[in-house]
Amino acid sequence: MLRPTALVVVPLLLLGPGCTTKAELSTPERADGAAATTASPRVGAERNETDEAYVHELSAMHQQAISMSVMVANKQVPASLRDLAAEIGESRSEELRDLTAILARWDVKPHGADFHGNPGELTPREMSDLYALDGEQFEEKWLDRMAANHRTAVAMSRAEVDRGLNLALRELARRMVSVQGEQLDALEGLAAE
Repeated sequence: MLRPTALVVVPLLLLGPGCTTKAELSTPERADGAAATTASPRVGAERNETDEAYVHELSAMHQQAISMSVMVANKQVPASLRDLAAEIGESRSEELRDLTAILARWDVKPHGADFHGNPGELTPREMSDLYALDGEQFEEKWLDRMAANHRTAVAMSRAEVDRGLNLALRELARRMVSVQGEQLDALEGLAAE
């Protein structure tokens, strides 16, 4: 499992000059140089508007989920929440690396982490307000907002599977539905405790 402090490094690396390389998606590396734990698709150039919108919008959602995961490292929370946040941060970082590499392969500039107004996405003010909370208030709000992030990402991924053109990207979307669906169950389980 990735240490929470390492989660800060991955998003910063993704936003740097490495975003514009023509990275191959078959064997991505983690920030520590090890091979990623999930197999990445080899994504060709064929795409439609659904594919492009999916990669851009989901990238923004993932960046926010990573930032929210990092928040947990600075809070006094139960180990179960800390572990789940680290797992979410690690898997979102790996998926974001894939999404960023897809844009580079298409020679399309990422939109960045700016607020896009997606359901489940927090405004910069809401992110700041969340970080300012402590104790049970923080835990409850974090679980609620992270679950909303996951629901939106799952809905986006299902839409990509249904309407996308790029076969490898649609397969990546299927994997995201599965992984994020499991994490959503875990988030809802913690919220119900």
